[in-house]
This record gives sequence, structure tokens and C-alpha cells, in this order.
Amino acid sequence: MAMPRKTLEEFFWSRVKKADGCWAWTGSVNKEGRGHIGKSVLGRTISAPRASWLLHFGAPEAGKNILHRCENKLCVNPGHLFLGSRLEREPRVKWAEADLNAASIREQLDYDPETGNFKWKMSRPGIIPGQSPKMKATKWGYLRITILGVTTMAHRLAWLHHYGRWPEGDIDHANRDRGDNRITNLREATRSQNLANKKTRRNGLKGVTFHKHRGRWSARANKDGKAHHFGYFDTEEEAHAAYCTGAVKLHGEFARFK
Repeated sequence: MAMPRKTLEEFFWSRVKKADGCWAWTGSVNKEGRGHIGKSVLGRTISAPRASWLLHFGAPEAGKNILHRCENKLCVNPGHLFLGSRLEREPRVKWAEADLNAASIREQLDYDPETGNFKWKMSRPGIIPGQSPKMKATKWGYLRITILGVTTMAHRLAWLHHYGRWPEGDIDHANRDRGDNRITNLREATRSQNLANKKTRRNGLKGVTFHKHRGRWSARANKDGKAHHFGYFDTEEEAHAAYCTGAVKLHGEFARFK
């Protein structure tokens, strides 16, 4: 006789080691180094931090990721978790923003809005005024910079330096070059608008797929986690034209067609 499945709660607590600080996940780990729960529990895979959030707070807001304040990917302590966008999954982005303000970074760095480049202003061990800070690229192509002991995204720091405030949501690179941090290339965006300004991941025209059952081409776009369908068409080109029209209505200036 097959053993009954454990509930998510039973499975979760059987693989958590609680402590005063981080709660260590002792179960499976995915390739990113985060706790992982396989399909045998819920019928679908789920991260251990997301399971912790579900059990303690309920379903997270649509389009949000579960991030760590403590930077410990194996921690499932709900007090160390918060909601953020996928682009902020690099270490300390949101945590750093609470520690930095425009006045403090302007004392340390110059920012040229026409080139998007930063240069140090103050002399410290290993740092020469006028020298560009060392930056590392994330796997998504965004540049990270460390200042005053914390690490954040260079495009968000550019926004803070230029406008004197952190952006309210995401920052979108209008030309899709994630290393181009000229202020004219940066614009505030919702998560959905940011995702709209992406290249297609498949060969062919953006926003279209072939529907085998109907034998026709389908056009669709997503906004705020909801799919918008624009109809079925005889050719890929006709479907793409419908996608382009619909994408402009949904996303305005953030719509991309390739």
C-alpha cells in the first residue's frame, strides 16, 4: 500500500531546524542554493521560503518573490523574509535601500547622468578620488555596486543620486541594455511594464504561438499576471500584428514587438 502524502505543514516542519536567528532548511536544495520542496508534496515544486510564507502569512501578492533580509538562502524564518520583485533577488538590494540615502551617497560618489558612470569623491584605503568604483554584473546583466558597506543595483543608485529618492517600483532600461545607466535610459516601471520590455525567448515573432488543435496562430500578452488573448489568425504575421496593437493598449510606451 502506498504511503499517504504528508501535508505541506508536516513536510515543512520535518525539515526545519529552528534557532534564535535564522531557521535552517535541512531538506533538498535547488541549483540556486535555496531550499526546495518537490512535486511529491503539493503536486508542483515550491521553494522552502515560499512554503514558509504560505504557512505564516498566506499566499503572497501576485508577481512578487520571497526574498531574504538576512542573505541566508537556506533560512526559512518568516521574520527574515519579505516580498520583492525578481530583479531584486540579488543580495541586500532592498535591505541596502533602508541604509542609504541621497545625501550619504552624494558625499561618496559623483554620478554623470549623461554617461551613467560613477566616480569616487572621497579618499579611503584602496579608493582614489576620480576613480570608477568596481562593479560586478549579475547573471541578468545588471551592474551591482558596493558603497558604505552595502551592495545595491547601480541603476537604482543612479536614480537615487539624480532624483534624491529611491524608485517606487522597478527601474526599466528603455533600450534593454542593462549596463546602460544614463538617466535618460532609466524609467520607473511596474513589474508588468518591466517584463513587457523584454525580447522574445523563442524563434519567431513576439506574442504569438501556433495552436495545434485549431491549426491557427494565437496572439496574446500578459499584464499583472493576467493573460490577454487577441484572437486566432491564419498567419503568424497577422497574429503578430494583433499582438502589437494589443500590447500598446496594455503597456503603452513599455510595449516591445521583437
